[in-house]
Amino acid sequence: MVSILDQPDMPERIRRGRLGTGGNSPAEFRQYMLADLVKWAKLVKESGAKLD
Repeated sequence: MVSILDQPDMPERIRRGRLGTGGNSPAEFRQYMLADLVKWAKLVKESGAKLD
């Protein structure tokens, strides 16, 4: 992973892919994760997907 991220073109490729390398606070990350959990829980429930 380190050797891939050390490649000169990686920062630009990451920006193009909207994968940003910037950080945020733990509280902001928590809010993001909670919102993402709600989104995916709703999708799974609506789809009727079940674990085998």
